[in-house]
Amino acid sequence: MSPDNHDQSNPYDFFLKNNPGPGKQPLLSSNRSFKQRVIIVGGGGLLLIILIIIGASFIGGTPNAASLTSIAEQQNELIQLSSKAANNAVQPSTQNLAINIDLSLTTSQQALLSYLKSHGKSVGANTLTADNSASTTNQLSSATNAGDYDNVFIQIIQNLLSSYSGSIKQTFEQSSTPTQRQILNAEYETAQTLIDQANISAKDLGSS
Repeated sequence: MSPDNHDQSNPYDFFLKNNPGPGKQPLLSSNRSFKQRVIIVGGGGLLLIILIIIGASFIGGTPNAASLTSIAEQQNELIQLSSKAANNAVQPSTQNLAINIDLSLTTSQQALLSYLKSHGKSVGANTLTADNSASTTNQLSSATNAGDYDNVFIQIIQNLLSSYSGSIKQTFEQSSTPTQRQILNAEYETAQTLIDQANISAKDLGSS
């Protein structure tokens, strides 16, 4: 079945159904609880990077360098914003969200950049910062002065994570390389876990 024919309530289900085998649950399946997914993302990220990079050195195939670089740029913006928010946010739930985004996407970005480098494509710091938005920085600065930093940060992060997930989906659909698809599957699951946490943080702010 084509990915486009899946239930519209979860248009990315196809990421989780790459033949896990009878009775087996994919490592980062969306059927797991939110807490389980956070633990797996945090504890298994480094091991996944090692396995993927080792595999990439033996498996051929040309990566979609332009799309993967764009994803790395989006990761960089999310990392930079979250790194600052970890210090600037007021509410603990917002601070925890920022820390998790920073750590999780730093791990994801390392996997992506290592994969690109193993195929002869090095991405410099100037390229990674190309997607950073001055308007976003200005929004957060104004929110700080208005005493509304947490709300504005979470709204921005929710939009950026949604766009980031969409980029991963599009690149996944264009990819025919097993290792690249494996990396993108892991990137997507990390993004979904962070989106879940962002939604929880937004609810916490609304009830505070």
